[in-house]
Amino acid sequence: GEVFRVHNVHTNKEFTTKFSPANDTDSILQHEYEVLSKLQGIAGIPHITLFGKEASYSIMVFEHLGPSLEKVFHSCHQSFSHHTITAISEQLIHCLQNIHLHSYIHWDVKPSNILIGTGQDAPTVYLVDFGIAKPYRDPHMHLHNTFGKCGSFLGSPAFASINSHLGLEAGRRDDLESLSYLLIYLACGSLPWLGHTPCLENDTIISMKRDIFQLDDIPKVLLTLLSYSRSLPFPQKPDYVYLQALMKSLCTDPLCNSWPEWLCSDGTLSMSIITNDLLAWGCKREKPAVGKRPTMGYLSMYLLCTFASRLTICY
Repeated sequence: GEVFRVHNVHTNKEFTTKFSPANDTDSILQHEYEVLSKLQGIAGIPHITLFGKEASYSIMVFEHLGPSLEKVFHSCHQSFSHHTITAISEQLIHCLQNIHLHSYIHWDVKPSNILIGTGQDAPTVYLVDFGIAKPYRDPHMHLHNTFGKCGSFLGSPAFASINSHLGLEAGRRDDLESLSYLLIYLACGSLPWLGHTPCLENDTIISMKRDIFQLDDIPKVLLTLLSYSRSLPFPQKPDYVYLQALMKSLCTDPLCNSWPEWLCSDGTLSMSIITNDLLAWGCKREKPAVGKRPTMGYLSMYLLCTFASRLTICY
């Protein structure tokens, strides 16, 4: 689906809209809304304003957030300090703990699915894109899913767990393994299996992930996190308190209490980050030629304005 930044002219508040046509992706957006509805109120989960349909499209409106961690990371020259990585890890562990408490796993933890907040919430990171999130247990009886083959691979190869690569049923440990790769990426600037042309085969990525402990430039704390996540039995609940304490040990410097790299000394969002965010939202809105079918971008703007007119939200 497509994502647009919108502005409510009555309340002067900004929102984000995400919508998709009524085909296979429509069910994904519907699924994402249903999952997010159950997770409302959790720190690090975006607030959903509403979900509805216009013509043959589904549209979800939620609070406007800042750029993705991926974009912020590149704006900071692909270099985060240990205190920033510690702050990110503590928030994400807490967020994942609460998601797991609601019987769901995210199953696609990666930098582009993490957004930073705006205004007073600029130090906060948010986990987004729950399109493939799924329950790992029965929400009432808390009976864990049966371990075994679960079908084709879903998720992002760069940050997926080894078991996900193998098509095995995912659980809480898989979210933590993906988190480990994410933090290693932020600490080292890349991952051994990234940047190859053509892209590496699945078996090669699995092999490189298994051999990652042989590398010397990865902080030992992050390797411990990765080792812990892989060692967990499938149905076992992670020790989130231990993981929080582990990540605190990554940075013992007093500067750990300072602002993350994307903030100024007064806690406001860096102007370079704001500029890059605005550039990222730029998109063409060209009117299609006579006799030609409108492009998705142009059609999106039409549907958005139609839907927004009923919500008193104007782009």
